[in-house]
Amino acid sequence: MTDMIEDYKYLFALHLEDISKRYGLLYYDVLRGKMPAEVQEVYAEGLARVFEYMNLRHGLEMEEVMAVHETIIETVLVEFVIAALHNATVDNPQVLH
Repeated sequence: MTDMIEDYKYLFALHLEDISKRYGLLYYDVLRGKMPAEVQEVYAEGLARVFEYMNLRHGLEMEEVMAVHETIIETVLVEFVIAALHNATVDNPQVLH
C-alpha cells in the first residue's frame, strides 16, 4: 500500500510542478481549482494519465485511485495550513511552492 501512495504522491507532485512552472500558478491555487479553463483542461488530462498509470501499475480501479487521490490532497492541504500558520504570511513562496 505504501508503494502505491508514494508512487501517486511522486507523480502528482511532478504534475503540480509542471502546471506551476508552465502557467506560473501557485500549487495552492491549483489544488483549490483556482485556474483558468485552459489550465484546468491540462490539469485534468495530466491527472487522467496519473490515474491510468495507477491502474496499470497497481491494478487499481477508478474508485480506489480516487481514494488515494483524496487522501493525498487532504494531506497536502493540512501540511500547507500547518506551514502557513508557522510563517508570517501565506504568500511566502516557501509555503506555496
